[in-house]
Amino acid sequence: MTANPYRLTIASGAQRAPRRKLLDPVAIVVAAILLFGLGAAAGVNPTSVGAATGPKVAIIVGPNGSTTAGNRDRANAAAAEALHYTSNVVKVYSPNATWARVMSAISGASIVVYFGRGRGFPSPYSSVRRTSTQDGFGLNPVAGDGNEKTRFYGEAYIRQISLAPNALVLLHPLAYASGNSETGRTAATLSVARRRVDNYGAGFLAAGAAAVVADTNKSVAVWYIRRVFTQDATLAAIWKAAPTRHGHTSGFISSRTSGAVGRTDPVHASSGFTRSIVGRLGTATTSMVRGGVAVAAAPVAVPVATSTSKPIVVTTDGVTIDGVTITSTGSSGVAIHAAGTASNPVTNLTIKNCHLKGFNTGILAEHVVNLVIQNCVIENATYGGIMVYSGVGGRISGNTIRKIGYYTSLTTAAENNAYGIALSRRATTSFTSNPRTSSFTVSGNVVEDVPYWHCYDTHAGQNITFSGNTARRCPRPFFITLDALGTQPKSVTVTGNRIEQALQVSGGTNKTAVTLVNLQGGSITNNLVSSTYPKPWVYDYLGLNTAGSANVMISGQVAIP
Repeated sequence: MTANPYRLTIASGAQRAPRRKLLDPVAIVVAAILLFGLGAAAGVNPTSVGAATGPKVAIIVGPNGSTTAGNRDRANAAAAEALHYTSNVVKVYSPNATWARVMSAISGASIVVYFGRGRGFPSPYSSVRRTSTQDGFGLNPVAGDGNEKTRFYGEAYIRQISLAPNALVLLHPLAYASGNSETGRTAATLSVARRRVDNYGAGFLAAGAAAVVADTNKSVAVWYIRRVFTQDATLAAIWKAAPTRHGHTSGFISSRTSGAVGRTDPVHASSGFTRSIVGRLGTATTSMVRGGVAVAAAPVAVPVATSTSKPIVVTTDGVTIDGVTITSTGSSGVAIHAAGTASNPVTNLTIKNCHLKGFNTGILAEHVVNLVIQNCVIENATYGGIMVYSGVGGRISGNTIRKIGYYTSLTTAAENNAYGIALSRRATTSFTSNPRTSSFTVSGNVVEDVPYWHCYDTHAGQNITFSGNTARRCPRPFFITLDALGTQPKSVTVTGNRIEQALQVSGGTNKTAVTLVNLQGGSITNNLVSSTYPKPWVYDYLGLNTAGSANVMISGQVAIP
């Protein structure tokens, strides 16, 4: 059986590490929240877990070559989440995901989750819609024959299924379903994307679904499952609030399904169709998906000791770290490290009321979905207070971060480029697939005494809001810039912050209250700025609307009395 990768570990001793590379800690497992082994990834199908009671959740993994293993991991995370609320969970995984097994698994299902390939229409392969192969699942032609061969079972097959009334279908991360094109193919226009979304939903809606959600993000299925079981809300509202949202929603009336409407939310205003929803959105609710079953409490978080001198490493979903004090007498390592990967991100992590002192970095969160960091005190870090790489959706609020970038005094520099709170991604030729950090709110924090570099920073962040924060004694309090590969930041808001007491030390950088480098869309408004910062308080490195930032509103900055 494959070892369970979903775990919370506490490292033994301080982690010695260079600034940007974390060495593997000596770790011991202290908690695991999956309720069944992941060794079933090879696909004993269909597999029911426990007594079949509660709404049925069917999770399907089709053959998809080398990415199949990662899809199984994401599917197992979704299954683990579903098991918090219902024992009626069925898994059908490649290489045994044949049509007969899938048809049995999804019959009567209230939630269907599919990971795999897709074919849709409009298509570069055909000028007419082919319901036998398009707008359905890509499955194994025969059981046990690997993860490469795929047979497509289209809308005509899907219409043979009877889902539970008002079911929710989640499709990840297949082409066409959200309106997107296959890699290397011509990008879809808005009209083509809408037709694809409409067509892909038609068969499932005819089979009884209330809505079909498609999202190229592999991890967000966990988020949807939790919301369906723990909230009473419309499916439209749940979709709108998803951590993968881009803020470019537009709607259309379905031409395939009477009474249905569709919505897309591309990365840009009319391109990058990564997520969609189609269905009877005016009436469909999470209660209807649950079949009237009462709303459930969110899973109880894995308990963590409230006092420890050892660093914590998190690799599992649904963890809360509350009230932990971690102190190091050195200047290396990480106090709390969320160690997700591109194919296996950590989801639903909360870190609150912690006191972290020493170390190279206080909190390092890599590949996380739904991250909350609140009411923590982080001090004396030589590189970073809170560093987020490739995070999708989160909130950082009410924290106090101080003395970052030096260890003992202002005359003892540890790192010239140090950060209070930074939202970034590792972007080199070796990490081009890492997503940018997106959809974060940073509010009500105090970052002070970062004498050599930045209090608040994003490299290539998207849909980031910095509001109501305080920065003091820092040369560059807010720095919005591109990453090492030239990826531009997008839709960043800096509003209502207080920027106090400019500080420029020997060896530090120049003083600028807010610095923009190629920001594409956003606003810098109503910030209070100390007169110790030179004007212009908002400095665009290459000039607005020329070769630099564009479509950025700048207004309302006033001097602190």
